[in-house]
Amino acid sequence: MLQPDHDDAADPRLAAPADMAAFRFPYTPYTIQADFMRNLYEAIEHRRIGIFESPTGTGKTLSLICGALTWLADHNRRLELNQQFLKEKISAANSAGDPDWVIFQELESQIAEQKRQQVEAQVRRAERRTKVEAWESARRAKRRRPAPQQSEANSLTAADQDDDLLVDPYASDTESTLVGEDGYTAAVRQLLQRQVWL
Repeated sequence: MLQPDHDDAADPRLAAPADMAAFRFPYTPYTIQADFMRNLYEAIEHRRIGIFESPTGTGKTLSLICGALTWLADHNRRLELNQQFLKEKISAANSAGDPDWVIFQELESQIAEQKRQQVEAQVRRAERRTKVEAWESARRAKRRRPAPQQSEANSLTAADQDDDLLVDPYASDTESTLVGEDGYTAAVRQLLQRQVWL
């Protein structure tokens, strides 16, 4: 699994396992599951964003777990090999006759550089996580936002417009409400005469 892609054996690149047994998948994986695990492994190793799509029922969760844990185990082995490489380098320097303080200083600088790179990676992950959380909270707030309320001026005008649609109050004591021989009141007759329907 560990294959150096350059001369410095201290930082080998991890290649996705060709043998599916390395993923420790509990069953014989289908082709789509094997491709999923390989592509996930490579995306994690190269620190890329991977968008994976697979039909329902193809074991995405199990493939995700197996692929990610396999990468993590290989990554931990790589770190152990890196430490072993540094120890061998120090031993070689000791046999060359370098003073102990020079060897110690070089070892400290290499360890400090590795720690600095790890801290930078953690900071980048935290920044990405913060951006994603801010985006999600803004999206949630937008969904919860109630419909805009009408201002008082708008609601009054709407109420005033509705008054035109109301029926006039019934007045039984007035002459205008008396029904004539044609079955209409005087007010209705006047209206109909204006429209020339009578």
